[in-house]
Amino acid sequence: MSKAGEALAADRIAAAGYRALEPFPGKVNQRWLMECTECGEQQRLRPDTKLKPCQHKKREQQHQEAVASEQRLYDALVAVRTRALSTKNLRALEPHPGIEGTLWWVECKHCGRKWHMKEDHLRACPHKGSGDAGAPLPPAKPVPKKRTRKPKDGDPSFERFWEPLPVWWTVRGLPEGSNRYETAIMRGWWDKATAREREDRLAEQRDHIVATVAKARGVVVDPAKVTYTMGEEPR
Repeated sequence: MSKAGEALAADRIAAAGYRALEPFPGKVNQRWLMECTECGEQQRLRPDTKLKPCQHKKREQQHQEAVASEQRLYDALVAVRTRALSTKNLRALEPHPGIEGTLWWVECKHCGRKWHMKEDHLRACPHKGSGDAGAPLPPAKPVPKKRTRKPKDGDPSFERFWEPLPVWWTVRGLPEGSNRYETAIMRGWWDKATAREREDRLAEQRDHIVATVAKARGVVVDPAKVTYTMGEEPR
């Protein structure tokens, strides 16, 4: 075949998303070793007008649909078994084992006896004996987070907690005397905030200053030119 034919065949495989792995076989009706540029799968295909793109996307979609279908079936199974636990006055001591007919550790809601029952053959507790040996330990209860106590009226720290902490902002580039803005942060919050939380709060206030200047004066200000000091008003 002519060089033009070889170039046409090369264009076809490139348009279909392949790259050649060996020299052109000479004819478009002969199979040519090529690989998909996305998934890397190698195939011998004819570079004729019937050449189709790699089917990896279709296979991936089919795989995802199959996985989703299996998950739906499993979720339905777990829902059925969970309802069965409730009707037998039982509670699970571990996640569902995932396979039908396998043993599942459960506990009687009334007497607390633990049983190793088949998940598809759950029975009400007979309230006799000591239950089955080897039951897993119950999951540890989460440690409750300690809430920060707000000072009450009359507490010596009450006034400091609610005291506003002034923040003085200077916008460089604006005329002197009209380039200063004031905001405030509650001191009780500031004292307990982390360094990252403090930075985020100051960044929010800086963005507010920039927006205020743009709206009131029609001036676009670079946030990097907006500086601040805390405490007493600078002179």
